[in-house]
Amino acid sequence: MILQVRQLHESLTHRSITSRFKPIVALEDGEVFGYEAVREMPTRSRHTESMVQTDCRLTERINQQHRLVAAEQASRLEVDTRLFFALQASEVSADFLPETLGRLQDVAACSHTMVAQIPETAVCDIPYFRQFLSHLRERRIEVVYQGFCGGPSQIADWSNIAPDYLKLAPSTVNGISRASGGWRKVQSLIQASRDIDCAVIAAGIEHEADAQCLRELGCQYGEGDLFGAAAPITAYLGQQPLAVGTRK
Repeated sequence: MILQVRQLHESLTHRSITSRFKPIVALEDGEVFGYEAVREMPTRSRHTESMVQTDCRLTERINQQHRLVAAEQASRLEVDTRLFFALQASEVSADFLPETLGRLQDVAACSHTMVAQIPETAVCDIPYFRQFLSHLRERRIEVVYQGFCGGPSQIADWSNIAPDYLKLAPSTVNGISRASGGWRKVQSLIQASRDIDCAVIAAGIEHEADAQCLRELGCQYGEGDLFGAAAPITAYLGQQPLAVGTRK
């Protein structure tokens, strides 16, 4: 275990953590709306990290460095966009997180909007979570509840803690064009999200038929292999993302 922890420290020291960027597009016109930063580590370090789960401080440092490196790389983008960063459930209650995420805006050339992706399982309408959201808002950080596979009543219960975006889990989206029950469910989720002024992102879109079905249902944004796998930032230099501020 000591050797495994040292390997992770080595990755931190040598900044071996890098990012790839996955495009999130506006389904209506296919324009890039933002990019999700996907962490990459050397294979040996990835295996080690999965084994070392007890050192929360080390995991915290790895997550922080990934976000910093991703923001530095994203500063090369020529047009303002949104940068989506996934949070671990254990980070949601961390007092330091809103401030460190806010600092990323300076690193990413100030013009990009930071978007914090919170696991849906970590969402709860209690004081500490409402305060956490408030601190993010104060720093102009947008919020996604990701991995959602529940029902419309759950979304309605979030009226006091509504996110800017709701990201549907791939299991909810895959094959939607071939199953009437699937598109009826997604239709109800989209309507419930509108009721709390929240835009919907469908994750895991692989086929054009599913994308077309989602367009017809009124889903605003999509992410998945159909629009491009995660790639180095150099793959996106020179592209023209959808202007920030045109979300709804």
